[in-house]
Amino acid sequence: MVDRSRLTIVQGQSGFSLIEVLVSLVLLSTLIGGISAGIMTVTRASDGSNRSIKANALLSGFGEALQHLSYRNCNTGDLKANYAQAFATYNADLPAGERLVPVGASDVSVTVDAVDPVGGCVGGAPDMGQQILTVSAEVRGVVRTADVVKRDPDYVPTGPDSNPKATLVSASGDPQGVVSLDGSLSTPAAEIVSYAWDCGAGGNTIPVTSDPVDPAAVCTYTASGSSAQTKTISLTVTDQFGVTNTDSVNVVIPKASTARLAPVAVISASPTSGNADLTVTFSPAGSSSLDGSIVKYQWDFGDPLSGSENNAESTTSSTQTHVYRRGGTFTATLVVTDDIGLTGTATVAIVVTKPGPPPPIARFTMSPQPAVAPQTVSFNGTASTDAGGGPVSSYLWDFGDGTTAPGATTTHLYAYPGTYTVRLTVKDASNVSGTTTKELVVGMLTNPANFRMTDARGELAHSGDFYFAWTNPGASAGDSVVYEIEIKAVIGCLAFGSKTRNVTAGAPGSVQTYDFKVDWPASNVCLWSTYEWRMRTRRTSPSNGVSYSAWTPYKSWYIDHT
Repeated sequence: MVDRSRLTIVQGQSGFSLIEVLVSLVLLSTLIGGISAGIMTVTRASDGSNRSIKANALLSGFGEALQHLSYRNCNTGDLKANYAQAFATYNADLPAGERLVPVGASDVSVTVDAVDPVGGCVGGAPDMGQQILTVSAEVRGVVRTADVVKRDPDYVPTGPDSNPKATLVSASGDPQGVVSLDGSLSTPAAEIVSYAWDCGAGGNTIPVTSDPVDPAAVCTYTASGSSAQTKTISLTVTDQFGVTNTDSVNVVIPKASTARLAPVAVISASPTSGNADLTVTFSPAGSSSLDGSIVKYQWDFGDPLSGSENNAESTTSSTQTHVYRRGGTFTATLVVTDDIGLTGTATVAIVVTKPGPPPPIARFTMSPQPAVAPQTVSFNGTASTDAGGGPVSSYLWDFGDGTTAPGATTTHLYAYPGTYTVRLTVKDASNVSGTTTKELVVGMLTNPANFRMTDARGELAHSGDFYFAWTNPGASAGDSVVYEIEIKAVIGCLAFGSKTRNVTAGAPGSVQTYDFKVDWPASNVCLWSTYEWRMRTRRTSPSNGVSYSAWTPYKSWYIDHT
């Protein structure tokens, strides 16, 4: 839909009116049909039409009338009042039947709301030869507004004054002459919109920034090995009205002698590979200039589809980061520039992998854990699933001792103590694999840590008792554990040689006691005698047979009471 609430009407130097915004199809057909009768006739004929159309037609009539009004210099007073008075006078001088606004009418009016001198008369500046009038037309409460451009047909623009300044900044004798350019001393009559430098024959123009209104630039030349060269550099400035001015300056490029070394760029990246959405940190550490100083670091991350994020620039050796969101191999480039414009370049490759489908999730349990050698351990991987929670298609176990086995569940005999890394690898229907690991500790069969003799009693030569206590350690399901206790006399009367008893272990974690009783007359225990004891553990496993722990060292006990 055409927005008819605001029109833009341009008043050309020839005085011809142009409606640049179409008001509406109805207004357009009305205007075309009324060409032969003239715009005033159209206005009169529109009394019975929509008031919006009448207001728009009234604005068009003002544009027609504006060609007959003289241009008002912005330094000659109140522009709004001047144009309003000029239009009122022009309208009143028309025949009564052709007036845009009938004299004395209260429901039809044309008002000059504002006049913009377009940069003229600001800070003492002269009139710039064009103005924008904001005009409102009202017909019985309906208001329409238009911007009307009025130009002075006699205005001759005053162009800007170009004033280039060139400074040779490279050291004498460099094979490359570098010239710093500055056009900021150029003086405009109107706003300058561009600075165009021409370094002349053999010159290379390098903008300092991408801004066309930046007055600075750099010219570079290849110095001659035989003689100095005079180069002519020109600057063309253009103002807002398209008026240009050009001036030039000469600069001497010295004869080439000793070559100045270009700076050396060094680039490093971390990480240099990974999955997409990879954040990489780049560093220019190590970059240097032997004959000068580095003044600019320019980065191109080799990822143009990232838009403005693909490039960065700094005047310091700070690190930069970039996120690679696509898969592929990218070449990141660092260009360093020294104080006379010489450059050095370094690159590094970044390999980004596009992630594939998510892997299945491997899960397993094992029992017993910890185990005691020799021990058969059971493994169960049935809790493993694919990424969507469904079943997996294959299982492969690595028991950490050089052997493997398939299957969702399995068992394995560990004959020797040690710490083993058990790995389960599962695959889904798409042959994508997932892996998990756990550590299995296989120890030696050990005795209860606190197995001890708590007391002993005897008579001169009679029965006696040796009392023991301990805490039962854990045991595997189905195992039978027995403690073998051996006692022998060292010094005593009528002592027995050696006796051994077997005690069945109680529940894991329970505190257990035992009375090693020696009965008379088969044997005897004497007062004031010393006895030694030791013990070991015997385990009987349904799957692994019988195994023994080592004997504990002998410990002695002196009986001094009954």
